[in-house]
Amino acid sequence: MDRRMSWCVLLASALLPAAEAAEPGFYIGATASRVEQDVDGGGIGGFVILDAFLPPPVFGLRPDPLPPFFGGVIGLPVVTPSALVPDRVEVDDGQAGWSVTLGYRVNQYLAAEVAYVDFGEASVTEFNHFDRPAPSPPINLISRYDIAVSGPAASVIGSLPLGSAWQLFLRGGVLFADQEIEYPGIRNFEVTYGDEVWMAGAGVQWAFASRWTARLEYQRTDDLQQNDITGESQLEQASLSVLFNL
Repeated sequence: MDRRMSWCVLLASALLPAAEAAEPGFYIGATASRVEQDVDGGGIGGFVILDAFLPPPVFGLRPDPLPPFFGGVIGLPVVTPSALVPDRVEVDDGQAGWSVTLGYRVNQYLAAEVAYVDFGEASVTEFNHFDRPAPSPPINLISRYDIAVSGPAASVIGSLPLGSAWQLFLRGGVLFADQEIEYPGIRNFEVTYGDEVWMAGAGVQWAFASRWTARLEYQRTDDLQQNDITGESQLEQASLSVLFNL
């Protein structure tokens, strides 16, 4: 009987810190994530890089303006119809992201969080084919740019406790995104677009020690709006977080 009591005391002692982790109060957290961007082509315009030198003049005519040199690459400012869809879009994504979080746990079922999220940077290449009136040959244009998305986020988390240490949760909130677009090889060319999008997530968390919690989560945003350079884009991330109860 004494041995059974001893085991009960040890088990209660082990579970007590996990139970304390669910108490109301503030907490902070840090997150590392793997991010993927789903980018649609078809922005209204931008700088493009030719896949070959322009053909020689035809009957004394050349494209206007002539392509200036930017950082060792040939660039040509063009404006394309917003309905234009590139023949192919390639995204070099799978980048690393991170975030820092301040949260308040109302009870074991509800919490609110504010965070600053950095989704990393993705490189996008768009391939376009333009037919020109005869006798001018068609031109194949390649648009290359980098997209970095970051910004503050606010969300509400609903949790379902699974015993003393484990919880399933759902997240709903809004991301105030800054979309920074930069052209490699073109010095000092950078433009930022702001957008507000809904975000949602789901995951599981484990209170593994007194005041400490680990969290695995999948998040996805709504579409970031089309801008002057790129079409709509969407962010997905799988993340691992560590939380500390204050």
